[in-house]
Amino acid sequence: MKAKGPAALPKKLVNESLEGIELDDVSLAKAKIHNSTFEGAHFDDVEFAKADIVNASFKGAKFNDVSFVKAKIKNASFENAKLDDIDFANATIKNSSLAGLKIEGCSIEGLTIDGVRIDELIKNKP
Repeated sequence: MKAKGPAALPKKLVNESLEGIELDDVSLAKAKIHNSTFEGAHFDDVEFAKADIVNASFKGAKFNDVSFVKAKIKNASFENAKLDDIDFANATIKNSSLAGLKIEGCSIEGLTIDGVRIDELIKNKP
């Protein structure tokens, strides 16, 4: 039997309120997500790769095994979100709230904030 990939959701979510939704093993890859809220949502094994996310709220959401690879994220809030096993490789996050974000045990190779390479800054820390 051939293994199934993640279930695909709509590729366009605009002006949606999905507060508290629980998504497991689904794909929102290449989706356009604008003016939507996922506050208090639970994401497990979810794909947001290459998604275009604008004006979205993930406040208090829980993420486990989630990919944002090459995603473009703008004006989003991840305040009080819990992230575990997340991949932001080559993603861009602009004008968003990462208030209270703690980064522990993560690969930060190439991490750049406002033009400053953080991995290089930490490596050269006295």
